[in-house]
Amino acid sequence: MRQDWLNLLFLHWPVDPNLVRPLTSSRLEVDTFEGLAWIGIVPFLLRNLRFRAGPPLPWVSSLQELNVRTYVHYKGFPGVWFLSLNADRRLVVWAANLLLGLPYLQADIQAMSSGGVGSFFLNLRPGRLAAGRFNCTWRTLDAIPPAAPHSLEFFLTERYCLYSVHQNRLLRMRIHHSPFVLKNVHLDSLQSNLVSTHGLPEPDQSPLLHFSECAEVSFWMPEVLS
Repeated sequence: MRQDWLNLLFLHWPVDPNLVRPLTSSRLEVDTFEGLAWIGIVPFLLRNLRFRAGPPLPWVSSLQELNVRTYVHYKGFPGVWFLSLNADRRLVVWAANLLLGLPYLQADIQAMSSGGVGSFFLNLRPGRLAAGRFNCTWRTLDAIPPAAPHSLEFFLTERYCLYSVHQNRLLRMRIHHSPFVLKNVHLDSLQSNLVSTHGLPEPDQSPLLHFSECAEVSFWMPEVLS
């Protein structure tokens, strides 16, 4: 399948790997950069969800999403482990949980991005997790050089697979996109408790920020690893 990601805001905080370990699968290793694990919050607009040779799917081709994530590897192959994925399309939430075991949650989301100014407001009703909120406004700044391999920016943003566990099977779904063109970001406001809804301490420091305007993404069918 293919989809387009627009107005991606990356917020990241370092965290003790021992705190992240219980939130991932025992069949995966927590991926670290200079000894630290990282927690990320990534809000964005998903558009044009489609099969590779077809038009956008009706009713579900466009949605607002915010994921809470950390980073893992399986036998040295790095990827993303989602703690939760929040979306405003009920059908997508249902299908992703049922077919892929991805921890999608229904959320109320309002977002805007225009002229280098963005906002993203999310309310998560209590259920599988405690009630959550994310209110953020920002301004994009100048572009930064392409992320070099082995840099922190590359570690945090250039991930080409995701892992999940579904029906006790460890799955890997490979993805492809051109490297992100990243920009610096000025954060105007941030109120969030999404990290603590997963049992982690809420960060007490400012996040590391990056922004990318767009990416065209291809997904392959998941492969069973174990």
